[in-house]
Amino acid sequence: MLSSSYMYKIPTEDVKRAFVWGMAIHNLADSFAHSTAVNGKRIKHNEKNNKIDADNINYYPQRWECAIKAVEQSILTYTNNQEGGLAEYHVVFKQNDFKMINIYNYVKEIYGETTAKYFKNKSENMNKQLAKQVVRKLLRNFGCAEKRAKIMNK
Repeated sequence: MLSSSYMYKIPTEDVKRAFVWGMAIHNLADSFAHSTAVNGKRIKHNEKNNKIDADNINYYPQRWECAIKAVEQSILTYTNNQEGGLAEYHVVFKQNDFKMINIYNYVKEIYGETTAKYFKNKSENMNKQLAKQVVRKLLRNFGCAEKRAKIMNK
């Protein structure tokens, strides 16, 4: 258990950096589990069959291998006291098993078309599909069958 005196210390810049970087690494690794698609279909959790689950490292194992390489790159970047960026995602160019959901759009938004074009063939655009899923779930949860039918038929 942490002592209360430790809990109330003001963290140093190095501690803050390590904490935030750790959260970023978690998100980076998770993106290969939860933001990937195969044949136009998002890889999701499957409570009925964990063999085809997003967290199963043997289901499209290239995702796991890319996540390991991406995290290794991120740790190297951290250790060399550099800024994080796209280098961690370059591993997606070396595989053909899956696509990253919306990575092209995200890279284009931040770095522009010149950089984003390299991600175009490795990106699965699911904005409309995901938006419909979110709306469908919200409406179902609030019992709005009529509104759901109108929206889904547009």
